[in-house]
Amino acid sequence: MKLLLVLVLLVCRELIAEELRVILTQPMRQWRDSVLQFSQARQASSSTVLTLIAGLPAVILTVLLVVAEIATSGFWTHLLVLLVLIPVFIDRHLPSVLFSYRQQWLDAHVVDEPEVQLKQARLQMMTAYLQELFTPLCWFLLLGSWGIVVVSVYYSFRLCANQTLMMDVADRAKALMAVFDWLPSRLVVVSFALVGQFVETWRYWQANMSNYGVSAVEFVDAAAEQAEVIDHGQPLASTLPMTLVKALAAYESLCYRSMLIWVVLLALHVML
Repeated sequence: MKLLLVLVLLVCRELIAEELRVILTQPMRQWRDSVLQFSQARQASSSTVLTLIAGLPAVILTVLLVVAEIATSGFWTHLLVLLVLIPVFIDRHLPSVLFSYRQQWLDAHVVDEPEVQLKQARLQMMTAYLQELFTPLCWFLLLGSWGIVVVSVYYSFRLCANQTLMMDVADRAKALMAVFDWLPSRLVVVSFALVGQFVETWRYWQANMSNYGVSAVEFVDAAAEQAEVIDHGQPLASTLPMTLVKALAAYESLCYRSMLIWVVLLALHVML
C-alpha cells in the first residue's frame, strides 16, 4: 500500500492544476500567517512562534493517527496520509528552476559568467528537489504513516523559512530544516551514485558524509556535480545559452533517475 501511496503523491505533484494546487496549500499558509501576525503584535520569541505553527498541527495529527489506527480498517489511516502529504508534495517552486533559467538564458544572446550562473541554477534546483520532494518522501518511507507527523513539522518549518514577516523566525526555521535534511541528503547522494558516475560520487560521499560544516543542500549539490559529468565540448565561458540549458536539464534528469531508484527499491521491498 505504501508503494501505491507514493505513486499517487508523485502523480499529484506533476499533474494537479495550479488552481487546485493553490486551494489545497492555502490552509497551512493561512495558519502560518495568522500565527505570525498574532505573535508579531505580542513580540513572541521565534521558538514560541515555531512551536505554535508546527507543534499544534503535529499534535492534532498524532491524535487523528491514533484514532485511525484504532479503527478496524486501514482506510482512514491511508486517507489521512494522503490528506496530509498531497498538499506538501504539490507545494513546489513553480515555474520550475529549469524553466525559469531556460527562459532567462534563451532570451539573452550572451550569458555573463556562465559557470557562475550554472552553479547557481544547479544549487537552486537541488534545494528545491531536496526540500520539496526527497526529504518529505524519505521520512514517510522510513517511518510509515507516523512519518506524516515529521513531514508536517518539516513542512511548517519550510513555510516559515519562506516568509519575510519575521526574519528571526525564518532563520530559526532554516536551521531546524537542516536537521531534518541531513539523513535524506546522504541517501540522495547514494542514489546519485547508483544512477550517475558511481566511483566519483561514492568517493565524495565517503569523504564528506560526516562533514557537518557542509549544509545538506551543498552536500547534494556538490555530489550532483560529481555524478553528472557535463561535456560542453568547448570552454564554458564561450558556450551558447542552449548549452547551459542542456547542462541544467541533465542535472534535473539526475534527480528524476534518483527518484526512480527510490521507487524501484520500494517496489522490491514490497515484493520481497
